[in-house]
Amino acid sequence: KVTGDCAAGHYCPRGCSDATCSNQACTKGILASPSGLLRGVCPRGHFCPAGSSFPQPCRAGTYQPNEGQITCILCPAGYSCNEATAYPDICPRGHYCPEATTPVNIPKCPRGTFRPFTGGENITDCDLCTPGRYCPYLAMNALFLSAPLATTVHPAPLINSVLPVSNVVVKVESAPVVTTALPER
Repeated sequence: KVTGDCAAGHYCPRGCSDATCSNQACTKGILASPSGLLRGVCPRGHFCPAGSSFPQPCRAGTYQPNEGQITCILCPAGYSCNEATAYPDICPRGHYCPEATTPVNIPKCPRGTFRPFTGGENITDCDLCTPGRYCPYLAMNALFLSAPLATTVHPAPLINSVLPVSNVVVKVESAPVVTTALPER
């Protein structure tokens, strides 16, 4: 039996005979993988500091592509990382992924912008909606979802009126009435 800590990058459940738990009997029934039983070497998507009795999963926002590691790596910008992952996932279209992004907190490109490509790293990767079109939704990934505006200006002034605009109330002291409509199809 081992006395002292299990070697870094390995895990040593009860019954190991050395610091890397190389005897197959000690891991039998503990952790299976497609390639067979892991013999104490920390698997991908996990880390094993010195003294580990079992592999620790990399937390969301980190990953580990190699076996036998003692730490996990921060998920790079342009990707997201789930818990216990070996490889990052590319950031989806309509979103941007700063460093250490998790799948549950992927930021969406804001209204007025769109992102047609995967792998966005920060908000500046969201393109402004082109002139003559609008982008009313979060996480838009294609400009064809936006439509050209038809605008009509009516000369009747509004005096001390309150108008709702995108869930925000705007008080208009005096201005012409402007209506916008989608073109007929």
